[in-house]
Amino acid sequence: MASIAASVKQKREPLKSPRRNKPLVTKAGTALQDIASHVEDTTSDITAIVEASREQSTALIEINRAINTVTKSSQQNAAMVEDSSGHELANDKKRNVGRFPLGSTMPIRSRGLVGREMP
Repeated sequence: MASIAASVKQKREPLKSPRRNKPLVTKAGTALQDIASHVEDTTSDITAIVEASREQSTALIEINRAINTVTKSSQQNAAMVEDSSGHELANDKKRNVGRFPLGSTMPIRSRGLVGREMP
């Protein structure tokens, strides 16, 4: 019992002499202010990272839309060129075939068979 009383008395002793504790309290207060300042800085950094991430996300969505638009336009252009080329090729064939008379009056000379007998 006596040892407990002595322990309690030792623990109360610093409370009776505030002058001795003032430097410790001041040091603790300064450390807490530093911690609070670092927490504020960290919070500010995290907020900036979140805002930058949102901006990047928005920019990526816009880039994706633009790429999809360009891809769609390219596919439409390719289809038009293919369709146009197909029609042009068909028209060229019609013109070329139209130059030659079809039927029994086709000259043998145009096939390089002049003077030869037909089998």
